[in-house]
Amino acid sequence: MFVPNKKNEGATTSQTVATKAEPKTAVKAETKVEAKAEAKPATATKTTTTKVTATKAETKPAVTEPKKVEEKKEVSIAVPAYTEEEMKKLSFRTRKMLLSSELKAPKGQYNSFGKYAYRSAEDILEALKPLLLKYYMTLEVNDKIEVKGTVTERFYVKATAILSDTLSTEVITNSASARESDSKSGMDASQITGATSSYARKYALNGLFGIDDTKDADTEAFQSAGKK
Repeated sequence: MFVPNKKNEGATTSQTVATKAEPKTAVKAETKVEAKAEAKPATATKTTTTKVTATKAETKPAVTEPKKVEEKKEVSIAVPAYTEEEMKKLSFRTRKMLLSSELKAPKGQYNSFGKYAYRSAEDILEALKPLLLKYYMTLEVNDKIEVKGTVTERFYVKATAILSDTLSTEVITNSASARESDSKSGMDASQITGATSSYARKYALNGLFGIDDTKDADTEAFQSAGKK
């Protein structure tokens, strides 16, 4: 009859326990490693989100303010002084140049719709009278009615400004045309023709003496002022 050795059983038992203990330790170690590996992507994801937010903030569209149109300032030009004898010796075109440089036509009219001041033909003529006497010249402005159009006839007023030299026979002319409106509230036919004539005369004088009007009805400045 075989009797088992107790020492051997104890040894066998101890080996078995030792063998079971080793897998537990290994499992715990593997679990820790997996936990550390999972924690790294979380940190990387946060960093990526922060970068994307910073990029969006940089690409915001810039707000542009509308440009302001500044009005031109009139520049005063110093005209040399001449005696009467010296003035008479100057050529007609030289005296005409001096007259244009000295001319200052005030803006005596006001447009309540566009809210700006402007000059009329009457304002220019009033400023020219003393200068014409000073530089030995005369000025005439004539009107002529013209009909244009084949299908629909339209009436135009053609104004011609004639600048003559009293010391010679030289003359300088300039013409401008304006079309009559079919109708205008608050005006009869004669008033429409008179307003068209005044407008054409002003443009004829502007071209003759180099006057620039930036706030007339056919300019961009007038259109911008009407939209405000």
